[in-house]
Amino acid sequence: MSATVLEVRSATLAFGGLVALDGASLQVARQELHGIIGPNGAGKTTMFDVITGVYQPAKGSVWLNGQDVTRWAPHRRTRAGMGRSFQTVGLAPGLTARDNVLATVEALERVHVPFPRASATRRRRAEADELLAFFGLQEVAATQVTDLPLGTTKLLELAKVFAGHPAVVLLDEPFAGLTTDEAEPRVDLIVERSRQEGTGVVIIEHDVDLLMRSCDVLSVLEAGRVVAAGKPGEVMADAAVREAYLGDAGE
Repeated sequence: MSATVLEVRSATLAFGGLVALDGASLQVARQELHGIIGPNGAGKTTMFDVITGVYQPAKGSVWLNGQDVTRWAPHRRTRAGMGRSFQTVGLAPGLTARDNVLATVEALERVHVPFPRASATRRRRAEADELLAFFGLQEVAATQVTDLPLGTTKLLELAKVFAGHPAVVLLDEPFAGLTTDEAEPRVDLIVERSRQEGTGVVIIEHDVDLLMRSCDVLSVLEAGRVVAAGKPGEVMADAAVREAYLGDAGE
């Protein structure tokens, strides 16, 4: 592990009288796989929304690569190296798998270079093809995404979120609907890509055992607060965590 790429400092956010985040903090290093768990309504997705700029915290701050991005718009954070996937797969239904990845690569490049040279076309296609190959999608590259099964579309979403060599990616339940046997090789791919690219990865996931086996760091959210963070084994041995999380989430 090396330098911190993402830091959330004491973020607080409320919707009316409902406190969604209550002084929540998070720190993610390069090449780190950081899992977030917690019962429903704990504030996990809200944390992602604050990190990516969907919401601005009433108090606290968000830092990306040492820069305070708290007031930055979402597109500016993307430009600075932040990627995100959502609980529902966000693919363009009228395009093939390859064109979905290529469109993302092109969009990210135009953020950095509004008027790229013609030679950039070959480079963009090469990056798209490399991502498809890495995630094992070459055989379905020419297939319309509407004809792909759920597991394949989730792999395609991973290929898209890693486009453009992001500094950090946030994955919101990337294995929802998959069995543990289907999810485990995908975790291996995420870890390998993170190590290869130096990307910090944050995963919200309900399968605690899966995160226990794969994450470097585990954070537990409960009622908008981070009640524990550290090595997965140590975190899950914490009495407060077992009471706050396991007692409510035996799923």
